[in-house]
Amino acid sequence: QHAADGPGRRRSVIHPKEGSKGARTKDHILDAALSLFAQSGSNAVSIRAIANEAGISHPGVLRYFANKDDLVMAAIRRRDMKAETSRFALEQLGKASSQAVIRVMLDSIRSNTQAKGMVATYVKIAAEATDAHHPGHDYFEHRYRVVVDLMCNSIHDLTSKDMDESR
Repeated sequence: QHAADGPGRRRSVIHPKEGSKGARTKDHILDAALSLFAQSGSNAVSIRAIANEAGISHPGVLRYFANKDDLVMAAIRRRDMKAETSRFALEQLGKASSQAVIRVMLDSIRSNTQAKGMVATYVKIAAEATDAHHPGHDYFEHRYRVVVDLMCNSIHDLTSKDMDESR
């Protein structure tokens, strides 16, 4: 992947192998970004502030992320992986029983509320993503659609079974 680096110039973006020093640096940058996003939201935080929080240079951050939008989306995905509610996991829940779906969602809520900054980060970024121009807009729109469908279908299935059993 390349990112523009001035008119007619391109620079490479590093994609480190999992477990490498580069991967650890990238994770450190994302953790710094998530910490700042929890405090101020993603719109108010600059790449320079993230670099400072991570203890690396601004160009150092740009070695791993093409631009701020790329960094924001990577941070959202990292937050979801930490919360174990990635898009993939949510879509896989569609194959689970209604009781399993509700159990996983409740466990996720419990886990998120116990992890420092997890809810604040999510709420701030999700609120900013209501703007159609935010890099996370499509991600959150899809995510909400999947969660609402899963929960509605699961609740409907469970209430239908309860109604059948009470007859």
